[in-house]
Amino acid sequence: MTSPAPLLVLTPYFPPAELAGGPARTLDAMIRHSTPETVEACSVLTSAYDLTTHEPMDVPLDTMTEHRGVRVLYVSGGTHRRLFAIARARSLRPRVLYLNSLWHPAFSIVPLLLHRMGWWGRARCVVAPRGELSVGLVGPRARRKRAVILLVRGLGLDTRVTWHASTTDEKSHIQRYFPRADVSVHENETLLPADPEPPTRRGGAQRTVTFLSRLAERKGAHRLLGAAAHLS
Repeated sequence: MTSPAPLLVLTPYFPPAELAGGPARTLDAMIRHSTPETVEACSVLTSAYDLTTHEPMDVPLDTMTEHRGVRVLYVSGGTHRRLFAIARARSLRPRVLYLNSLWHPAFSIVPLLLHRMGWWGRARCVVAPRGELSVGLVGPRARRKRAVILLVRGLGLDTRVTWHASTTDEKSHIQRYFPRADVSVHENETLLPADPEPPTRRGGAQRTVTFLSRLAERKGAHRLLGAAAHLS
């Protein structure tokens, strides 16, 4: 890794990863919706594994490759291999460092600490929590989340970065824990077609609706069920 990369993206998951869900897909869409100059200037460093899997994806490992026009380095192995690759990424001399998570130790917390130490030079750092703060400090990792927040506040990292929120609601979630944060709101892009495709009927009435998502209020399952209640 020797060629300069004005934009360096660090993310736990990136396509063809599918099990990781929205954060990987929206990041992919955001990059591909950018100008050709931005895509050309972008390099992504990510894990070679999909969420909860133990075998690497069918991608070139530990070497810069191209995925749909974007330069990507898929790192194999455990945490130490990832940290080594991230440390070496300084040779890319990025002007902007984009972290597509807040909680991940290798792809978020350590790069944030390195940013505080000046490891990335004068690179501007952007943090996208991707909804990780919307559910609050709950779950089995709540203690670690609280420790990260105290660390970020204590070192003043919350004021040394720009925060990317996908909605105004997410902006309020970020500022709930980091009141001094500089938050920029930019909606998620999508790679779905601009116009919906007409449904394909196989005779008779449409009787099945499939909802693929977590059962959370903000995912809108209750709206779908409410709308279905008005159908014959």
